[in-house]
Amino acid sequence: MSVVYDAIRHELKTSNCLLSYRAMWRLLQIKYGYKTKRATVMMLLAVMDPAGSRQRRMQRLQRRRYWNQGVPHECEVTMEQRTLL
Repeated sequence: MSVVYDAIRHELKTSNCLLSYRAMWRLLQIKYGYKTKRATVMMLLAVMDPAGSRQRRMQRLQRRRYWNQGVPHECEVTMEQRTLL
């Protein structure tokens, strides 16, 4: 259980903090290979992130924020690079 706790804590620090408990449960299965019950993941999320659980329950999630240092730091895409995309 402590291994699952550590994995959830790590995922909450990344952009995966917005995931529902089912999506977190699925991520633990796919990424880490952990076989846990959904109820366990739901309980751990409620204990570890009560404000996030409340937001997920109310379906009022926060938007992701992207930071840019300004216009001089933006990259310019040339026509050659566009063809590679």
